[in-house]
Amino acid sequence: MDRPNDVESYGSYPKKALNGRSFVLRVCLPQKDKIIQVQNRLLMELVAHLLMWGGRAQWAGIYSFEGKIVVSPWTTRRVWDAARGGYGLPTKVASFVVCGPTLNPTFIENYTSQSLLNAINFAYQWLDWGEGPYWARVIGPDGRIILTRHEVRQMYHAEMRAAGWTITESLIQTDGSLLGKVFSERRVV
Repeated sequence: MDRPNDVESYGSYPKKALNGRSFVLRVCLPQKDKIIQVQNRLLMELVAHLLMWGGRAQWAGIYSFEGKIVVSPWTTRRVWDAARGGYGLPTKVASFVVCGPTLNPTFIENYTSQSLLNAINFAYQWLDWGEGPYWARVIGPDGRIILTRHEVRQMYHAEMRAAGWTITESLIQTDGSLLGKVFSERRVV
């Protein structure tokens, strides 16, 4: 039986990058500082590939088609540490948590996952929901932050730009109280 707010019960709808807008994974191997590059039009495919290099590479990072950092080597180190159990091992009681405030900014909504890869995938795709959160972050089973809200947002914006979308965000505010957010997405080819 699924736990309430379990990430695994949600479908994943990645946005494929347009031709010529692939993401690039750069991995520095320990042998003679050799750097290999892997290209893919799906960001999550490269994040999965990045996880496979944990413990075998000196550093790795994912870059957008514009050459901007999407997942920095510092972020990669934290993700590798989390995959090794450095942020606690997931159990039925404590698992990876994706959290963020939704329409009521005083309430933090939590989703759980036994898989780090699924948690990362859900975190940045959750921002694409119409009534999704203002921000999202990934927290390890021991309560420490693995991916900050800035890093999750960076991944989301990079995927949208690669797919040919522009994003404008508006916050609705009346009488000093925050009511919600409005996303206006436009596809620019």
